[in-house]
Amino acid sequence: MARPTDRRDMLSRFIEARHPDGTPLSLEEVLMEAGTVVGAGSDTTGISLRAMLYYIITNPEVYAKLMNEINTYAKNGEISNPVTFAESLKMPYFCACVKEALRMHSAVGYVLPRHVPKGGKMIAGRFFPEGSKVGVHAWTIHRDESIFGPETDRFRPERWLRSPESAKNMDRHNLAFGYGARLCVGKVPFVIIERRANTRISR
Repeated sequence: MARPTDRRDMLSRFIEARHPDGTPLSLEEVLMEAGTVVGAGSDTTGISLRAMLYYIITNPEVYAKLMNEINTYAKNGEISNPVTFAESLKMPYFCACVKEALRMHSAVGYVLPRHVPKGGKMIAGRFFPEGSKVGVHAWTIHRDESIFGPETDRFRPERWLRSPESAKNMDRHNLAFGYGARLCVGKVPFVIIERRANTRISR
């Protein structure tokens, strides 16, 4: 059993956590929770930031457009230094770069499985009995040209700026954070980006 501590951090809160019956988490459970936070909250953020920077600096036209947008907003006094999250939402091309980076290189490189509910389910014309594990890989869906348009192997932020309808359709098929009832809570800021960006496209 993990011992209590006077430290006020995430690890101390895992140690203080209790099961529904009041029993504390075991050492193994505390380590598992801590590992999940590192893997799901920290590593994925690092992967996404590296992917975004890589795609921007290896695409000179994208880099030039993004820098022009940033410089224009800075000149007009619409962003501060450093730029706040709220201020970044005002920049449509920046938001498109974020979306496109997550489409091109989603941090989770494996299928996030779901269990088929009681009674089974027809999926894509095939019946899966209850209890079956099913899932779809984000990297596969994100390369579907019927959803994301042509040249899905290219980093093209402009695809997110074509129209509100197109952007909403792509947002619905974005699996970078999983999908369904157990959607990653890390998508909350991304949902804000989606809504703000789509609103600006429609103006």
